[in-house]
Amino acid sequence: MKSTMLKKLSFLILFSVITVTTSLAATNESSCFLKIVAANDLAKTASVYIDGKLEGTLESGELTIFDLDVGNHLITLDGELIEKYELEVVFQSTYESKRIDLEANPGKRAVRITSEPSNAAIRIDKEWLEQTTPWQIILDVGKTYEIELFKELYGGKTQSLYIPDKGEIIILDVEIPKADPPLKPRPTYPIDKSVCPDEIVVELVWESLDNPLQYELQFDGKVYTTSFSNARFYKLERGKTYSWRVTAVNKYGMRTTSERYSFTVQENRGPEIAFVYPQNDSDDVFAEELILKWEVTDADGDSITCDVYFGDKPDSLEPVKSHTTSNEYIVKELQRGKPYYWKIVATDSYGEVSESLVYSFTTMANRPPIEPFNIIPEDGMENLPDCLTLEWDCTDPDNDNLTYAIYLGVDADSMNQIGETTNKNFVLNDLTRGTTHYWKIVVFDSFGAKTEGPLNTFITKANKPPVIDPSSEVFLKETDRDVFAELKWFCEDPDDKLLLYDVYLGVDTEPSLILSDHYLTTLTKEKLKFGTTYYWQIVAKDVHGGISKGPLWEFTTKNPPSYIPSDIVPKRVFVEKGSFTMGDTWGGGYGDEKPTHTVTFTYDFYIGKYETTFDEYDAFCDDTGRNKPDDEGWGRGQRPVMRVSWWDAIAYCNWLSEKEKLPKAYDTNGNLLDKDGIVTTDPSKVVGYRLPTEAEWEYAARGGNKSKGYKYSGSYKVDEVAWYVANSGGKTQEVGNKAPNELGLYDMSGNVWEWCSDWYNNTYYYNTPKTNPYNNSGSDRVIRGGSWGWGYSSPDARVARRRGNSPTSTDVNIGFRICRTVF
Repeated sequence: MKSTMLKKLSFLILFSVITVTTSLAATNESSCFLKIVAANDLAKTASVYIDGKLEGTLESGELTIFDLDVGNHLITLDGELIEKYELEVVFQSTYESKRIDLEANPGKRAVRITSEPSNAAIRIDKEWLEQTTPWQIILDVGKTYEIELFKELYGGKTQSLYIPDKGEIIILDVEIPKADPPLKPRPTYPIDKSVCPDEIVVELVWESLDNPLQYELQFDGKVYTTSFSNARFYKLERGKTYSWRVTAVNKYGMRTTSERYSFTVQENRGPEIAFVYPQNDSDDVFAEELILKWEVTDADGDSITCDVYFGDKPDSLEPVKSHTTSNEYIVKELQRGKPYYWKIVATDSYGEVSESLVYSFTTMANRPPIEPFNIIPEDGMENLPDCLTLEWDCTDPDNDNLTYAIYLGVDADSMNQIGETTNKNFVLNDLTRGTTHYWKIVVFDSFGAKTEGPLNTFITKANKPPVIDPSSEVFLKETDRDVFAELKWFCEDPDDKLLLYDVYLGVDTEPSLILSDHYLTTLTKEKLKFGTTYYWQIVAKDVHGGISKGPLWEFTTKNPPSYIPSDIVPKRVFVEKGSFTMGDTWGGGYGDEKPTHTVTFTYDFYIGKYETTFDEYDAFCDDTGRNKPDDEGWGRGQRPVMRVSWWDAIAYCNWLSEKEKLPKAYDTNGNLLDKDGIVTTDPSKVVGYRLPTEAEWEYAARGGNKSKGYKYSGSYKVDEVAWYVANSGGKTQEVGNKAPNELGLYDMSGNVWEWCSDWYNNTYYYNTPKTNPYNNSGSDRVIRGGSWGWGYSSPDARVARRRGNSPTSTDVNIGFRICRTVF
């Protein structure tokens, strides 16, 4: 046994000085004094000696000594309960005072421990010493110690020892009484020579009438130690006999062993097949897919696996499932009316095998479907539509999938199969109207058995021809060359069927056919003559041959205008007068697009449908001997003309006016001219061809009075309507290849910037006129619309975007389109 007590008690610090303080104070002229203070309770038991003379005690907690001489003094503390302590104090001058705080340590006394028998282990206050009896040890005085002696295989004894004070060695002689061995333990379970039914867990149990510290269990050739009176053993071997006994061991190591007991584990028992389905020799099994079922029990509770054998001959069954823990198996694709055989082989976890009988069953023979019922339409129903749904109910006694053949004809002897379905309905379309129809259903099951349904009839309702409203509408629109008319009529079919129309139009009362099988109730006819009466009529046709002829309608176009353009004038689009909000109506634009403001036009105008092309401009150059602009090698033709200055563009406009025998729109200084050749700032008074004003351009680009509010001309998506730097391939493209805007204008966004008549002013929107605006002063002319080489993020193609450029510039990005006021 190991102990640290001896080390603790071998070396003790007897006293320690806690505090020494010095001060100068005089009680009389030639003396020093000393105050001694007890620093702990043990010090209060001490007597104080100075230079060998008793001066008093520290019972009150302190002691003051007067009249000490200057020099060295030996201070001694001693007592019955404390260790003696000495300290030297030095006074250096008269009238000097000192204070000493002293802490006392317990006194020590030797104890010698002996025992009978000797060599007993020693434990003091719960700590074992490394030495055995006899042994001597130093202990603190004033304390009571619990001393225990222990002799293995003999006994032990515990007693108390009080150390009152310092003194001579104390002799502690202890006689250890001899202990009794433990009582013999008695096994109680399993009963000796019994059979144990459970090998998974066996619990051995015994009892003892005393309280030994532990047991040694001898079982199956091994020894196990436990402090409990039971022990469990798992997964024992079936059919094996085991022996066991228990030894009780008390705290002194004394031992007593029980009688030897034995038991035998139950031998393994095989599984038993207790139930099967279908029962043996069953002859009413219904299914092409059958679930074989069985129940297997095991008296030992073992896990069971089964092998399933199946076939159509009892002596040649095939394994279809091996080592399954399930109690069922699905067999599929059984034939109707045929015997089958099967068996189960069950194996437990110890390899014991049990085989069932060979069971048999016979599937039922196939049964045909029942006759269809709940038939719709009922037999003999009349006035039915030409599109209807046949419906019926049907079941199969074997729950087979059913297929239905539909027969239809106009007499009972000439019915033909018109369809086949697995649904219980069938849609008939486009039946002949006003006709008796014969029909029946023939149902087949998945094994070929069939049942024919009853013969039924129904009569469809007679056809009604379309009804044409006697009223019609004609909307006329004149261009500067011809007239176009939007014809509109109203017609309905009593049977709610699709109608087609033949349209007749001409200048006499027997108009000619101009369009056949038209499916709309509107038609736009272009290039009609001015000052002419037209007659028109429609014939409506339904899908069943019903025809209705409408009344003869007529309309008269206006008289021709005073001026009709020739073919050299580029195509134009009519822009009806109106009002709009001009400027950055979406936000995020440039400063010169603000503030937004309302602009009103009091006149209609025409604007070029396309940007002026190289072909059109080259004709002007050929006629006037003017130099043709460079095409950069990209091609001419229908690409927009470029590298033309503002002066070039108005020269083209004046040339057109001269060719068309109209007053010129510009003088040599670029001012607008009215019909009398007088300078004007009112575009509504200019007769000849010109460039659009900035306001006219934006109004037309937004779609005029048909505007849908697009950010680009005709779309919110720039790629749909504009050629710009991201999609142009680095050059102009032929006009008209992107989508038009609401008025049918092309390339108002992108391809080339377009010159306008106005001068540019970046603050013009702050004081612009509200009606027919035109800015007639500045240094740059307005360009609008963006171009093929601008707008990486597409902002230059916005309809609100404004820029100015020198009128003499011939940039590769700039072209134009024409405009003319309507008179």
